[in-house]
Amino acid sequence: MNIVDRLEYSNIQEYRIGDTECENLVLKALQCGIGNIVMGSSALDLVSDMLEKENNDDIKINIAVSYPSGAYLTEAKVQEIEDLLEIGKKIDGFYAVMQVGSYLSGHKKETQEEMKALVQAAKGIPVKLITEIGVLNKEQINEMAIEAGITSLVTSAGFMPYEVPFAGKEAYETIVSASKGKLEIIANENIQTKEQVEELFKLGIHKVCTTKAYEILKK
Repeated sequence: MNIVDRLEYSNIQEYRIGDTECENLVLKALQCGIGNIVMGSSALDLVSDMLEKENNDDIKINIAVSYPSGAYLTEAKVQEIEDLLEIGKKIDGFYAVMQVGSYLSGHKKETQEEMKALVQAAKGIPVKLITEIGVLNKEQINEMAIEAGITSLVTSAGFMPYEVPFAGKEAYETIVSASKGKLEIIANENIQTKEQVEELFKLGIHKVCTTKAYEILKK
C-alpha cells in the first residue's frame, strides 16, 4: 500500500483554525491524493461544499467529537453526533474522544457504555475512538474497546500545546498486539517526517493522522 493511502490529513490538533486553514486542508489533500481528512464539526459545511464544487466524492470526511479532552457527558457526545447527522452533509467517520480521566479513575464499565452509545448514535458511520496510550499502562491498553463496536483506536488527541507524554515504542507495540487484528490503529501525535511514519508502520500501526501529511508527501 502506498504511503498516501495510509495518511489521514488533519488540522484539529492546531489551536487556531479558521476558514482559510480548512480550505487549504482540502486543496492540499486534493493536490496530493490524500483520501482522508479530519476536522472539527464547525468546518463541515465549508468542506462539504468545497468537495461538491470539485465534484469529488472520494475524499472521506472525518469529524472530531468532544475534542480535545473528551470530558463531556455521554449524552452531550451523542447529541453532537445526532446534530451533525441532521445537517445532512457527507460524513464518513467520527473521531470521538473518550473520557480518559474517567477511565483512569476506574470507571471502566461507564467507558464501555459510552463507546456503545457513540457507535449506536453514529448509525453505521465508523467511530474512531481517541484515547491517550501515553498515560495508559500495559494492562489498561489491553482492556480497551475491542468489544464496543468501534472500528479504530486513535493513539492520542495530539492537541498542541497538549501536555500529554508521547507514547513510546512499547505502548505502540502493546496496542497493536492488544487489538489482535480486530481494530485499525491510527497514530496521532506530533508526527512530522516520513521517517517517523515509516517507523510507525514497522511497529504495526495501520494509519497515521498528522497535520504534516502534505509536507511528508511533498518531500
